[in-house]
Amino acid sequence: MLWHWSTDIKKFKKENPEGFRIWRLEYLINYGIQEGEKLDKKEVVKYWDKIKDNLDPDKKKMIEFFIWGKKWRKEPGLRSDRKNFWQWYFNHNTSLRDST
Repeated sequence: MLWHWSTDIKKFKKENPEGFRIWRLEYLINYGIQEGEKLDKKEVVKYWDKIKDNLDPDKKKMIEFFIWGKKWRKEPGLRSDRKNFWQWYFNHNTSLRDST
């Protein structure tokens, strides 16, 4: 059973089932799957446009490779040693939200 310290999972699942599924997919991809659980490929594909911008860049690349065969590419502006990750992440996500 998934447990999250800041989310009332039972209430969220009951009041907004689709929002819960999207949140749960993002959570499982970013923070790991519990033993015995698996991601549903159809569900990942269905909600991809809604979750892809909230995923860890490396995990996003991994899923894109396994589902669609998309090759790895270097993220523009992100150093290979990732010492500037948080600065890059803030700038990248801010620019994405401002453009929509």
